[in-house]
Amino acid sequence: MEIAPAPLTPDQDARPDRNAPFSCRIEKLVFGGWGLAHHAGKTVFVNNVAAGETVQARIYKKAKGVRYAEMVAIEAPNAQARRPVSCQHAGICGGCSYQHLTPTAQIDAKAAILREIYGPKVEILPPILSPDEFHYRNKMEFGFTRPPEGEITYGLHPRGRFRHILDLQECRLVPPALWQAGQMVKAWIQQHDAVGTTGQDGFWQHLTLRQAQQGSQLLLILEVADVADPRVKQLAEYAMTHIPGLHGVGAKLRHKPPVWLAGQHYLEEIVGGVVLRYNAENFFQVNIGILPRLMSRIAEIIQSHPPSMVWDLFSGTGLFGIALGKLLGGSIPIIAAEADGTAAKIANDNAALNGLDHYQSWTEDLYQSGWGQRLLQRLGQSADNALAVIDPPRAGLTNKTVAELVVLNPKRIVYVSCNPTTQKRDIDWLLKIGYRLGGVQMIDMFPQTYHLESLAWLER
Repeated sequence: MEIAPAPLTPDQDARPDRNAPFSCRIEKLVFGGWGLAHHAGKTVFVNNVAAGETVQARIYKKAKGVRYAEMVAIEAPNAQARRPVSCQHAGICGGCSYQHLTPTAQIDAKAAILREIYGPKVEILPPILSPDEFHYRNKMEFGFTRPPEGEITYGLHPRGRFRHILDLQECRLVPPALWQAGQMVKAWIQQHDAVGTTGQDGFWQHLTLRQAQQGSQLLLILEVADVADPRVKQLAEYAMTHIPGLHGVGAKLRHKPPVWLAGQHYLEEIVGGVVLRYNAENFFQVNIGILPRLMSRIAEIIQSHPPSMVWDLFSGTGLFGIALGKLLGGSIPIIAAEADGTAAKIANDNAALNGLDHYQSWTEDLYQSGWGQRLLQRLGQSADNALAVIDPPRAGLTNKTVAELVVLNPKRIVYVSCNPTTQKRDIDWLLKIGYRLGGVQMIDMFPQTYHLESLAWLER
């Protein structure tokens, strides 16, 4: 990959009249962090703007029926929404899209998007806010690159430019210890492999860093062309000796599990008094600080009618099921299902670690048929007053998943989603099979970005 040049105008036409700046009014912010405007009969998405502003913009990319533009000057700012950015890469880097907005403006923009997805008849409750505005991400994956005539470095994609890597000098989303670990890895590679190649077809490809909030434990995973190469082992030995808080180093080929080179391969996190371990490759929520607030909110929702048992679906390493099991007293049955067999095994271990004797996690592909009846058989008792907790990937559910939910027939459903669009689609399916929507609430899991999670609950 090449390093991204500035300014951020990857597809500019050579003819100046085609790329001349034009004035437009930003009507609103839409999902993706863009400001919506119209110009010359076309819909235009403009970056780095606030709703209500009038700006000078310049087209840099064309797609069917729409145009993408960079903001080049502000004619009439929204002074209530804007603030100075705190990172030199803000506005260019794809990691942050809202750093130029105040926290209130960020929340208002995301809430408006959620209201538009769900429509005027659904009340959107006040958001669950993150306690941390910056340094909240416990995982980051960087791409290695080498700029022309430069040294190996790493970074993130510039916004809208997925064939380039921006050479990051700082990142305000990750904790300082995690950032410093990455800098030490980069310095070692620069010193010991001056002719090394980078990118998808190079030797050094990606660097993944994970950190547990409790104890600041770190894991480091290198994606390389050859995990047996001596450079990888030498870097692992250096990292374990010199990087504070580093507990383990792994290396992997693309789309393959890591080979562990040194130290331990897991982290341990504490969420609301619950101890949870997870492997370097397991999914785990990236904003640990907000989780106690989210769990408390879910507890409020369900404690008015406590369930007789819990179905924990798309359960990962057991976060929601185990935390709710403790909140509900630890004696009700909890049956979890997760496609990742390693994660399912870890969930059972985490349940034992927290003294939950009635927790079982099973390996099931919830996008296929038949798992509903199998889970009922494993429960071995009636489930008339059951709660289902659902936390699927961005793709949401499928018709098969919903059909299996009909087999389980939970009385109540709590649905946590990182994609409110697919969540709304899935809830429409659930309404058709006899559920009533109780409420929807935004979770500000990702400050400074356009991403948001949403919490919804339903009752049969």
